[in-house]
Amino acid sequence: MKKELLKIEKNVENPDTHLKHEGDIQIDADVLKGATVEAAGNITADNAFGVQLIAGGDIKIRSEVASYKNNESVIYSNGRFSAEKVSGSTVVAEKGAVINIVENSRVISNDDIFVDSCVTSSEISSLKSICVRKTVSKNKPTVLESGRSVIIDEKIASLFKEKKTLLSRLDNIKRYLVKIDNAEKQEQLQRKYDSINDMITKISGDISENAELARKNAVFGITVKESAEA
Repeated sequence: MKKELLKIEKNVENPDTHLKHEGDIQIDADVLKGATVEAAGNITADNAFGVQLIAGGDIKIRSEVASYKNNESVIYSNGRFSAEKVSGSTVVAEKGAVINIVENSRVISNDDIFVDSCVTSSEISSLKSICVRKTVSKNKPTVLESGRSVIIDEKIASLFKEKKTLLSRLDNIKRYLVKIDNAEKQEQLQRKYDSINDMITKISGDISENAELARKNAVFGITVKESAEA
């Protein structure tokens, strides 16, 4: 069953605004001033200034994503991302991005990234290929990195951290087990021990799976049609 479209024809704004919907969200206006918009499906809006957008599908910004009063916009799309311009923001798009202009931003993806015009003082990182028309470095260098997934690297780092915490808990339970004489309490602790051990096994599998995913899908390809230093 197709999930319902939520259509909004006025600005979504203010830090205490958290709009959440289990379908697609279409905003025929702007998202402003610290608002958060979260959709299980796609998100479409005119502009996004100093906001957080989270989509289980694609995110399409008709014009610009930018910071607002030193608060950057943070965009996460489990699908594809597109915008005319991204400035002072972080964009994470699992399945690729198409942008015209990128300035002082980070754009990260597990798929191809296309910048049709210019990348200025930004970091572009993709597990697959990157194609840009022109790069410029002003207040900081422009960095293009292909064949590595920042998304997967951060996921693996988080899994290792979780595994370390669980191993510490497991060690504590092991020490208590040898000291407890009560059979019922021993059984309860043993069940907890086994449950945590199962979680550790699953995490180890997830780490291996993500590492293999990165290895299999890595493509080293960067195309810059024109390079210019300011």
